[in-house]
This record gives sequence, C-alpha cells and structure tokens, in this order.
Amino acid sequence: MIPDILNDVTGYIDFLRSNGYYVMLSCFSNYYGDCLPTLLEYEIHRVPICVYLKSLPKTHKMCVHCKHLLKKNLSCGTYYSHCYAGVEEYIYSIVYENKIIMRINISGFRGRCLRSEHFKNLTEKYSGKYFSELYQQLSENVPSEDEIKKFIRPLEYMIKELYKACIAEKTFESHSKSIFCRAIAYIYKNYMNDISCSDVAAEVSYSEPYLRHIFQNECGISIMEYINKVRLSCAAENLKNTNLNITQIAYACGFSNSNYFSTVFKKMYKLSPKDYRKQV
Repeated sequence: MIPDILNDVTGYIDFLRSNGYYVMLSCFSNYYGDCLPTLLEYEIHRVPICVYLKSLPKTHKMCVHCKHLLKKNLSCGTYYSHCYAGVEEYIYSIVYENKIIMRINISGFRGRCLRSEHFKNLTEKYSGKYFSELYQQLSENVPSEDEIKKFIRPLEYMIKELYKACIAEKTFESHSKSIFCRAIAYIYKNYMNDISCSDVAAEVSYSEPYLRHIFQNECGISIMEYINKVRLSCAAENLKNTNLNITQIAYACGFSNSNYFSTVFKKMYKLSPKDYRKQV
C-alpha cells in the first residue's frame, strides 16, 4: 500500500515538473520511514538559481538558514514569500490533526514581492554575474493562489494518505530503521559538504562499525556509496536542468575533485557527464 501511494506522490510531482512547475517537498519528519529516502530526493530545490547558490559556501549557509526558519514557522495555509536572494515561491502547508505534516514549495518566480529586488541586489554583490543571468530566467508569470490550490490539492490528499499509512506502520519500526532514517536525513542535508562515515556516525551517536552494519542491512551498500549515490543523482539533475559547467556541478554536489566526479559518474550512468548532458 505505502509504495503505491508514494509512487502516486512522486509521479504527480514529476508530472507537475514536466509542465514547468518547480515543486519541492519540505518540513517532513522521520515518521515517513522507508519513504524518507525518496521524499528527501524531492526536497532538493531544482530551480537553476538555487542549485548555483548552493554551490557557493556563503550562500549555501544562507539557504540552510532559510530552511531552518521555514521549519520553525508555524503558519498554516498558503502564502507567497521570497528567500534571502529574492527568489519567490508559494508555500503550501499540509495539516493533519492540527499538525503540519509537510510543506510543498512551488518556486522559481520573481517580480511580485516588493522587496525581492532589494534582496536580489544584495545577493548579487557576492554571487557574481552568473547569479544575475539565472535570476532573469525566473518566471514573472506568477500563478494566482487559486490556480496553485487547484493543482496542489490532489497532492495534498495523496500526502495525507501516505502520512496515515506510515504512522500506522511506525509502531512496528525497528531501532536500526530509526537510526538509518536519522543518518540519511543528515546525508541529504550535508551531501554537498565534505562528510565521511565518521561524521554520520557522530550525528546519530553510534559507532562506525554498527552504522556500516545498519546500512548494509537496510540498503545493501556502504555509507560512502550511499553518499555518492545522492551526490550523483543531484549531479544528473543539474546536468539536465542547468547550464553550470561540469566542474561547478561537481563542487556543488560535494565532489572536491572534478576528475574523480567524472569517473564515478561514468561508472554509475555508463556515460561521461558531458555525454550524459548531450543525451538528455
């Protein structure tokens, strides 16, 4: 049941993305159990300017700060806002039993918020010419809140069903599953940084050997293989959806060496990053 609902959720988001909407998920908890790795994939912002900002150390920290602020924000309903860089988006809160169980971000806009231009100009000072080019690519055709609700409401129903199914299964979740969920949440939050097995182990407060054992049991690969899998998935999206060069993408996705990135990318996708970009 849960895999079917999850497939409905991701399939619908993919459909919306194919129609030009940058739809992402955020502010969800570990209650989603086995669904967490997939949901975390859909938390990553795919807007080209956001990808670029996350590739720069200073602005990446500010992106993380905005994410923390959103989690602390208890406002329900739907509202329109902008981030520190002036990128505008809708925030759609999904509430179940008086609790926010997830938020949906519909991003990639500019021009509606009065102060967006001000924040864009501040960010431009330390983000370079490429930031300005990407900012101009943001859409000024901002849909109304009524339009947003029409195509997001079906997703809201699906997510509520997914949440209820996961809560019912949560009662039977093992201790090792809980540790695994905490570990992968940390990996998705920090994959673009220089993290190692010891960093993940320290985050969940368990030894490296025990954590390696859990990863082998839960997903059949090592922790570093999992980290690289996340990085490569993000890199593939960037190759498809941005004009960043291969070195920029490598660094944005956590690889400190672009040659090593090209090697592991080709191993997974059977194509070099350059050829992959041409093919898609």
